[in-house]
Amino acid sequence: MPRVKKCLIYIGIAAFLHQLPRFFDLKYVPHVTVWRGHFEEVCR
Repeated sequence: MPRVKKCLIYIGIAAFLHQLPRFFDLKYVPHVTVWRGHFEEVCR
């Protein structure tokens, strides 16, 4: 069981580091997409 917990912690850290650049994005480009039949403006 300790190996499973250690592996889950490593996966969590890797996932956090993989998403880290998103926190520092300062440039957002508006984009219009169709969502459930309606046009919605989202960030790209």
